[in-house]
Formats: sequence, C-alpha cells, structure tokens
Amino acid sequence: MIAWVEILIIVGINTSCGFMWNTFASVPTTSANWMNVSLTRINWLSNAAAIINTIFSFFAAWSYERLGLKISILLGAVLNTIGCWVRCIAIILPAERRYLALYGLPPKIVELLIPYYLIVIASMSTVFTIPAFFMPNKPKIPPSVSATVERTPILEGIKQLSKNIQFWWVTFIASISMGLAFSVSVLIIEAIAPFGYSEQQAGICASLIVFSGSIGGIRSDAFSIVIVACILNGFLSYSMVPVYLELATEITYPVSESVSSCILWTLSSITMVIFSIIIDALRAGGDASPPHNMSMSMIAVVIIIIIGNLPCLWLKGELKRAQVDNNFNNSNKPC
Repeated sequence: MIAWVEILIIVGINTSCGFMWNTFASVPTTSANWMNVSLTRINWLSNAAAIINTIFSFFAAWSYERLGLKISILLGAVLNTIGCWVRCIAIILPAERRYLALYGLPPKIVELLIPYYLIVIASMSTVFTIPAFFMPNKPKIPPSVSATVERTPILEGIKQLSKNIQFWWVTFIASISMGLAFSVSVLIIEAIAPFGYSEQQAGICASLIVFSGSIGGIRSDAFSIVIVACILNGFLSYSMVPVYLELATEITYPVSESVSSCILWTLSSITMVIFSIIIDALRAGGDASPPHNMSMSMIAVVIIIIIGNLPCLWLKGELKRAQVDNNFNNSNKPC
C-alpha cells in the first residue's frame, strides 16, 4: 500500500512538472495576447524549459549516484514548486513585462483566468512536493537481484557507453521520436487552429498528445477525426518512452541507469528545441489558405519520424540485466 502511495506522489510531481512546461503552449493565442508577444516567443517558453532540462540532466545523474533517489526527487520537486510560485509574480506585472517572468497551463483558459491557473498549478506542485519529504530513501526489499549489484562509476560508465554502438542506435531513435513528440505536443494547437478549431478544441488535442492532427485539419468539421488521431498517436509515441529507457538500461548493464537515461533525456531535449524551430519556421504566411497553416510542418514531421525510426530494422541488444535476474531465478528453482 505504501508503495502505491509513493508512486502516486511521483506521478503527481511529474504531472505538475508537465503542467508547468505546457502552460502557455496549450493556449498560445490567449497567452500571446495576455503577454503581448508573438506566437514564436510563446513557443520559446517551452523551448527554454527544454534547454534548462538539457543543462541539468547531467547534474541529475550525479545527484542520483551521490545523493540517492529520494533527495534527487525532492530537489526536482522543490525547484519546480519554487519556479511555479516565482512565475506567479507575472500576475501583478504589466502586460509588456509578463513574458519575462513566465514559462511553462492546462488546456483552454481565458485571459482573465490565467492568473488563477498559475496559482492552481503552483498549489498542486506544493501539495505533491510536501509528501515527498516523508518517502523512504530506498525500498525495504530490493525489487530484483540486479538492483543489488553495484553499478559502474559515472565516468567509467560514460566511457563504456561511448563504445556501445547498440546504445547509440537506441539513443538516436529515442531522441528523434521523443523530441518530435514533445515538440509537436507544444505546437499542435497552432497547427490545427487555422483550420477553424477553437482554442478549447485544440487544447483537448494537445492533452491527448498528437503529432498528426493535420489528418482531420483538412475539414473544419472533422474534430472527431482529430481526436482519434490524437489518441492513437499519443499512445504510440509516448508509450514508447519507457521502452527506450528500459532497453538502454538493459543493453548497458551494469552501467548506472542514471547515466544512460540522462543521455537519452538530454539528447531528446536538444532535438525537441531543434524540431520546434523547424516546425515553426515551416509555418505558412498570412496569404496562404488558410492563413498561417502548418501543413508543411506536419509533412516534415512525418518524414522525420520515418527516417528517424529506420534503425529499428537492424537494432539488436542483449538484455543483460534481465539475464542476471533470470539466471538467479533459475538457480533457485526447487528440484
């Protein structure tokens, strides 16, 4: 029971971080009006979060190894909570200065409600951060035999990974897929809005994590098609994230999980920024039909994701961590 409570706390912390990151990307037009800036500058609020994530990913690996999992989670939760409350300062600032204080809201809000949602997200982050202080440092019973094996030191682990070609193929696939999924989830609202969808409908699509909503964007009355596309693509893209992380851990064992996952997340953050810039740059002009549509951007997304996943055809990897656990289980079977 306690383990499930701990999982709920971690899910809550991750959810508040997600809301923090996608606050204004889920309502770009309203946010742009509220802060009196362009849509491109709104997009850079999410890009800024990705850049910061890239910088601190390496510190996260060090923190995990030196300070432990609990302290690392606490540091992330506390810093996120502080950031949530700091950006609430924008509520009392004039419109031209709000942009400087913000980055990172759930779907569909109107301008007058933005300040209240900033406070709600900050409060949610606080609520989930407080219980994290009471979590144990480690589980009483190790989840597996492989979890008790001492991991390779960070620097030595990085050296080993640099020579592991299969790990770099996984990293390439993951950085393309994850980076593209993250960047499109930020920009999808701007992609379908020109086809006549309201910001509220677009916000629903963003919450469903879509990167091919343009399928339904051909018709202004095809919202049901867009929803289906969102569900399918969100499921197929985001559900692969833990698969990439686990596969990287398996084929690099006994290198610490913090090192391999750190590299994957870092490169995914970098590719997210790159793809966000590309997708935004391919936006049509005001004389297009409809104006400012992102059809070319969505075509580019399809091409990139196809090319980026080609290494799946020749990817191989030995599940070293699972083999340790299986060998132990087989050796302890009753005769």
